[in-house]
Amino acid sequence: PTLSPADVSACLHELTLVVEENHPDINNTGTPANILAAMAANMDSPYVQYTSAFLLMHISFKSSLHKAAIRAAGGIATVVHGMDQYADNEKVQLYGMWFLVNMAAGDDDSQNDIGNSNGIATIINAIRSFPDNEAAQLAGMWALMNAAPPKMNSAHILAKGGIARIAAAMRSFKKNEGIQHQACGALMNIAATANTHTSILNAGAIPLVIDAMFTFPFNATLQHLASAA
Repeated sequence: PTLSPADVSACLHELTLVVEENHPDINNTGTPANILAAMAANMDSPYVQYTSAFLLMHISFKSSLHKAAIRAAGGIATVVHGMDQYADNEKVQLYGMWFLVNMAAGDDDSQNDIGNSNGIATIINAIRSFPDNEAAQLAGMWALMNAAPPKMNSAHILAKGGIARIAAAMRSFKKNEGIQHQACGALMNIAATANTHTSILNAGAIPLVIDAMFTFPFNATLQHLASAA
């Protein structure tokens, strides 16, 4: 029988409980592919989209094998498409960005998939759409930091106005250590591409990085990222 979007969402919620217990058979049962099939078949339901993104966020955090299974099933493109369909839905955007954070972390293939799926523009649109949502800004900064290393992605960030959005988040949330930390990391990775330097300067990002260093002097990682930016 055909399940309603609410039924699909309920089933996906039950799967989150399995994933959170780190069930060893997640990949063997084809769970990532099934979740993504549910997303594709229920693109008219924001509930299915954000429940699925939430579940994939958990699965992608567990291991590189889980990430590979998601990637093989076209997971990044599917989640990005869902985010594009529901650009004004905070939950779809937030869980989608956290999923991309996990997928891109230290994973060259996922970083390239994000770039090839128009994921950079989607992340920047989410950051732009929810400027007062600290959780969304944190997820966005982190997603850009993790996705930025390929030169192609840094070029996309530059072209889509991402450096200005990073600077805006740093100005708006000066006391949020996580946002400052991840924003410095994003700028460091973006700055590794030479033609981004002028845009970083023009966005006023350098004084913001220095402010972050003074505000959080005991955060050794932030100090490292800021110095490298």
